[in-house]
Amino acid sequence: MIDKNGRPTQSEPDLKPPPTNGEGGGAWADFLELAGAGLFEMDEDGVVIFANATLEALFGVARGSMVDEDCYGVKLSTGSPLLCTVLEECKARGRFAGRPPVKLKTAAVGTKWVEATAFLMEEPAGSRKIRGIINSVEDWKLAERELETLYRAVDVGIDGMALMEVEGRLLYVNPAFAGAFGYDEPQSLIGKEWLELCDEEGRERMRGEIFPELVRKGAWHGETVGRRKNGSRFPQAVSLTLFDDNHLVVCFARDITERLKTEAGLARLRELKLTGRLVAGLTHEIRNPLFAIIALTRALQRNVGESPELAHLADEIVEQAQRISRLTKGLVELGTTAQIQDRQDIFLADLLEEAVVSACNEIPGSKGRILVKKPVAEAMVRVHWASMVSAVARVLNNALRFSPNDGKIEILVERVDAEVRLMVRDAGPGIEPELFKTLFAPFTTGNSGSFGLGLAIAKRTLEDHGGRIWVENNEPESGCTVTMVLPVSQ
Repeated sequence: MIDKNGRPTQSEPDLKPPPTNGEGGGAWADFLELAGAGLFEMDEDGVVIFANATLEALFGVARGSMVDEDCYGVKLSTGSPLLCTVLEECKARGRFAGRPPVKLKTAAVGTKWVEATAFLMEEPAGSRKIRGIINSVEDWKLAERELETLYRAVDVGIDGMALMEVEGRLLYVNPAFAGAFGYDEPQSLIGKEWLELCDEEGRERMRGEIFPELVRKGAWHGETVGRRKNGSRFPQAVSLTLFDDNHLVVCFARDITERLKTEAGLARLRELKLTGRLVAGLTHEIRNPLFAIIALTRALQRNVGESPELAHLADEIVEQAQRISRLTKGLVELGTTAQIQDRQDIFLADLLEEAVVSACNEIPGSKGRILVKKPVAEAMVRVHWASMVSAVARVLNNALRFSPNDGKIEILVERVDAEVRLMVRDAGPGIEPELFKTLFAPFTTGNSGSFGLGLAIAKRTLEDHGGRIWVENNEPESGCTVTMVLPVSQ
């Protein structure tokens, strides 16, 4: 029936049993018999009055076993028989409708999903009948299962996936997509505009470049910058594709922060290898004449006689030549990468002991000025022995040079989770603020007696070993602290 507004009403369907006489009765009987849905009729006692061929096929039970039988005696399913459930609901509430699909088990046709609707109807003679429809929803349940499988596959994916309207409103996001933008629950993003996940520059690019190309070509692939819930930004690779007659957009996104770091590291490694080869060739060409200069000057020192002026000049030549030799050695070390296969597990205490001896040998009179506090004797690190000893020794050497002659250098060692931290604390003047930006660049120095390669070599070596290094002033006290971090051997 139709109400006054032209909408269908919720009136009960007029499912009458097939007439038994008259010409029209035969046509109506044929219609009910051949209907695509399973049709049935019962009295209030549960006796089945009518069941069509579709219901017979659906239940896998001959109509002769149903008609004129009490529904409680009809073996339609395991557990509570479906028709009995329909009977009880209709007698209690007048109808059986709005229920979710139920699983029906029969010996003849196995398990299948069905959906039932039935009504308790008043007859003119005063009796009441229950008439209903039972439909198979196997195809619908199969599609539902396939869709659930698809959703589960998308939900566990490591790449972010989102479905949005072409205007940009998010309709669905998987956990990986939500997590990349700092949201714990995917539902928190539903209904938001995708442009809200971009910074201002990104929004302008979306409007002016990306969306127009998406509409024109049907797809867009590239890199953008995402904005997390906390306001931080991260690079992402994004793939957009139009579908559903260009009404919807499927988006795949991946945080590429680590990939870009790796690519930058590889580019830096290639650059350093090239620099290393150039430096190695240059130092080889310098060393040969340099050694000759030192050897000839040593011979000259033995034959200067009583001339103090010549002796002083010879000493100066040797000192400057040795200084150039140290410079070339540092450049070679800066341009060389320690091979992974040459690394071994070393006790940290042994590494520190060797580095302290090496640093003190470089600066006369410094023995006893370096104090190791809180040693972690059992801690081990996997390192290239020679390069790591040199890196730590160079940091200690810097600390000795910048501290007063009677100043003490302290080494504090801490174990933090899977890392070990070496903190070298000096008693010098500290770092000038303008030097912090270039502190680890080669040839940055505040001391005329050094080349400014020590911290650059230390940083390079630590990063090659998966570690890091930083410097802080000891405010309000004087001096600074260099912190070196290395992963502990597994």
